[in-house]
Amino acid sequence: MAGQAGNGTTIGRVSGFTDRLKETNADIKVLDTVNADFDQQKALVVSRDLITRFGDQISGVYANDDTMARGFIDAWKEANPSKAAPPIVGINGQKDAFESIRTNEMYSTIVQSPVEDGRLAINTMAEIIDGKQVKDRLPIPLTVVTKDNVNAVEPAF
Repeated sequence: MAGQAGNGTTIGRVSGFTDRLKETNADIKVLDTVNADFDQQKALVVSRDLITRFGDQISGVYANDDTMARGFIDAWKEANPSKAAPPIVGINGQKDAFESIRTNEMYSTIVQSPVEDGRLAINTMAEIIDGKQVKDRLPIPLTVVTKDNVNAVEPAF
């Protein structure tokens, strides 16, 4: 489930996923990629459609952010109240995602901390002001959160 069409974050997260599938020759078939604009309500609506169209063929969900993952979780619960959802992976590390991991509604989230984003931005700005060269790309530390470490990691927000 993708964010907004044409958005840099969406493009990076979707192409990163599909490129990695190709690199690893993963035996994963992408049934569809739909845009939900990083919006939980839109994700709920498109997820209802995905569940109707694909049903039991859905063996996992990758959402470009945790709010869209929540939309899928809610749609799944509506359609299949007594059936466990397939593994769902989101991004951002929101508190709700942590709780969803604890309750087995979601498999994992990837923490991208806005605090770290801000710290990296100010440090980079300080280096530029000091006349230092900065790299074109500055990777932000990411943490994958699953049931195994959900109680040892702080949510991003």
